[in-house]
Parts: sequence; C-alpha cells; structure tokens
Amino acid sequence: MLGVAAAASGCAEVPKGGVPRSPDQPLSRRLLPNELVPADLDVVLRVDLERLRRTLGARLEDELKARYGGDLHLEQALARGRTVLVAVRAGDLDAGDHVIVIEGEPKGLEKPPEGFEERRTPNDRVRMFVRTVTAARSETDAIVILDQRATAFVSPMETDAVSRVLRDGADERRGQPVAEGLVSADVRPKRLPAELERKFPSLARLLSQVQRVKMLLNVNDDGLRVDAEIIAKSEAAADKVRRFLDVFREGASGDGASKLLKKMQLEKLGAVVRATSRLAIEDVAALLEPAQAGADG
Repeated sequence: MLGVAAAASGCAEVPKGGVPRSPDQPLSRRLLPNELVPADLDVVLRVDLERLRRTLGARLEDELKARYGGDLHLEQALARGRTVLVAVRAGDLDAGDHVIVIEGEPKGLEKPPEGFEERRTPNDRVRMFVRTVTAARSETDAIVILDQRATAFVSPMETDAVSRVLRDGADERRGQPVAEGLVSADVRPKRLPAELERKFPSLARLLSQVQRVKMLLNVNDDGLRVDAEIIAKSEAAADKVRRFLDVFREGASGDGASKLLKKMQLEKLGAVVRATSRLAIEDVAALLEPAQAGADG
C-alpha cells in the first residue's frame, strides 16, 4: 500500500541505502523463480526435473506438454530444464490459468519469437515478450526470461499480474515451495464448490480452518518420504485437523497408494500439524506398475 501511495504521488523509489532511484533508471537484480508467481495462483508445485527423469522418466514432462501443448518454446525448455515451477488456480484448473517457470538456459529466445513483441521491464536482468494477438486462455501469452537462467511461460489471465509483480515487487502471500526434494508444494486451500460443500460438509468446514499446506517429497535408495505441514488458523482448528487425519489414517486399507496414509505419523505443534510418511523402495516400485495403478484407481 505504501508503494502504491508513493507511485501515485510521483515519489521516486528509495532502495536500501536511502539513495533515490529515478523512475527511468532500471533495477538490476536477479529474481528467484517463485518471485514471479502472483498471489492469486494458490497452488504452486516445484519439481526437480533432472531427478525426476532419473526416477520416473519423462511422465511429468509428457503430462505438461499435453496440458499446455502446442508451445514449441515451452516443450524445448522442459526438455533441457533443471527444475520447473508450476503455479495454477485450484478453482480453475480446467481453464488453464498458469505461470510456469523453468530453470535452464533460454536458448532460441535471443529475440522476440514469431507473433510476440518485446515489452520493457523495470529490471535490466529481465526480458518480457508478449503475444501480439489474443491467445486462448490456456496458451502462452507472455514469455519472461530471468537473467538468462530461467524462462517463464504465462497464460493470458496472468500477464497483467506478472507485469505488476515485475514493476512493484514479489507478492508476499505467493506460494513458495522449498527449493529441495524431488517435488515440493505450497497450497492455500480454498472453499469447495457448492455441490461438494453440500456433499461433504465436515470436510468443507475443516478446509475453512486451514491457511496453508506445504509438502515435500523425497526419493532415495531407502524409498520415498513425504513430509507435510498443515498450518491452521488456530490451535483449536489444528486439533480438528489432527483428529480428521487420525480417522483418515485408520480408515486407509494399506493397499497401493493408501500405504502412505496407513504409515502416516502425526505431530501437532501449536497451530501446525506435521505429517510424515515413508514407503520402502519396493512399495514405490509397486505403485508405478500400470496394473497396480489401474487396480487402485
């Protein structure tokens, strides 16, 4: 709010050190991939692509290409990327609103791609190309290059939000998965659709008491480990979450993917519930068998 007020009054920005910066003088700062994610995208997933290729092959890449396919630059970036950050809106998954940031050298983007034009940014380490004609909602509308080390692909509904973030700075409430593990996630649960709220009122009430869920998945020679941290709005809400997970764990069959639930260990600390689950490497291999997956599905 202070930043907006200063901009509205025509005040120059004063960076650390107290030296005023002219509005025409660009910033020169390396951005982290998650700093580009607007806060309206409430599900943010980070995947270590290099480890994933060694562990599971190219399954995730294929799924991303299928969902956001038709974009040659996105497919090329995925093929050589080290990590990918996928930010979406839980309530509009089918609509396709997204920001996808892939760490890796942005080859082939030395100049605006065909059908795009370059837009000036306030950071001289960031380049932004915007489509010159309207794109479909799930397609790439803007491509942002972060200091020649990462490339972001932005859908039309998020182009203005990303431009705002580049101008005003990162959103404080944005999703920030930890930069470790095979997969990590940061989720802000939202209300269920009205139909599901009527069908599962207890679950709807429980979700309304959760502020954030952070998850981390690691795979090593010993097997798979999932760590989750559920941040509730109060200690009383955390007690309800703990009781719900206890019931959920007791009801799990222990077959297939439900082994993760059956082996879940729970700990409550104030308004936070921590859940940890481990699977042996042979159990992980069984989960990846197509026949087993079909039986569990």
